[in-house]
Amino acid sequence: MLYLLLAILCGTTCNVLFKVFNKYNLDIKQIVLFNYIAAVLINWIPISYNATMMSDVGWDAYVLSPMVYFLSLIVGAFFMIAFVMMGKSVSLNGVALTTVAAKASLVLPVVLSWAFLDQPAPALIPISLILLALVCIVMPIGGKGRGRKDKYAPVSPKMGVYSVVGLMGVFFFYGICDFSLKLLQHTVSEQCQNSSLVGFKLNALTGNIFLMAMLLSLLICVVSGSFKKHRLGWRVVVGGGLLGVLNAGCTAFILRGLLDLSTGVLYPMYHTSVVLLSTLVGVLFFSERLRLLQVLGLILAATAFVLLFQFS
Repeated sequence: MLYLLLAILCGTTCNVLFKVFNKYNLDIKQIVLFNYIAAVLINWIPISYNATMMSDVGWDAYVLSPMVYFLSLIVGAFFMIAFVMMGKSVSLNGVALTTVAAKASLVLPVVLSWAFLDQPAPALIPISLILLALVCIVMPIGGKGRGRKDKYAPVSPKMGVYSVVGLMGVFFFYGICDFSLKLLQHTVSEQCQNSSLVGFKLNALTGNIFLMAMLLSLLICVVSGSFKKHRLGWRVVVGGGLLGVLNAGCTAFILRGLLDLSTGVLYPMYHTSVVLLSTLVGVLFFSERLRLLQVLGLILAATAFVLLFQFS
C-alpha cells in the first residue's frame, strides 16, 4: 500500500507541474524530452554505480532476458504514442473527454490481467462507481467558466471520425501501457530465481522503457521543429528534469506496488486518486471551482474506495 500512496503522490505532482508549465507557456514537447532524459539518468546512474562499486551486486543483477528487453522497448514506444494521442485528442475533443478516456482505460489492464495473468476477477461494482465518478469529476472541466471560453475546449463540437479515433486511441494506448507494466513485472518476477534481485531488474526495466521514450521524443522534437519554434530556456530544462524525477518514481512505485496488489485494486485506486487530488489542488491553489457534479464524483469515488479495500 505504501508504494501505491507514493505513486499517487508522484502522479498528482506531475499533473500540478503541467498546470504550471501551461501558465508559463512552455513548449510541452521539449518538457517531455527533458523529462525522459532525467528519467533515464535517474534509473541508470544508480545502476552503473551499484554494478561497478558494490561487490555484492554486479551487472548480472540487471541483465534482462531478450524477451523482456524487447518488450520494455515496445512499452517505451507505447508511452510516447500515448502522449501523442493525448495531445491530438485534446485539440479535437477538449481536455475533459480526453481525460475521461485516459483514466477509463484502467478497465483494460484489470480485464486483461484477469484473463491472461491469473489476477483476481474485477470487482464490477467498485470499478463501475469509479468510472462514473471520473465522468462526474472531469466533465465539468470542459465547459465555460466565468464567462470565458476554455482554451482546452474542442475545436469543433461535432464528434467526427477523427474525434472518435482520438478518444479510442487514448483509451487503448493508455490501457495497454498499464497492462504492459503488469505483464513485464509479472515476467521479471517469474524469471528471477532470486527474489532479492527483482528490484534491480525492475530498475533496468524502467531504464529501458524511458530510453526508448526519450529517443522517440527527441525524434518528434526534431521533426516538428520544436527547437526552432521555441527557445530552449532554463525553465524547460529544470521543469522537465523535475517532471522526469517524478515520472521515474511513479513508474517504479507502480511496478513495485504490483508485486503486492492486484491490478483490479492498484490501477482503479491510482487513477482515481490522481484525478481527485489534482482536482482538489486546482481548487485550493489555482482558483478553480468545485461544482456540484464534481462533489457527487468525490462521494462516488470514496464509496468505491471503501469497497475496493475489501479486495486488497
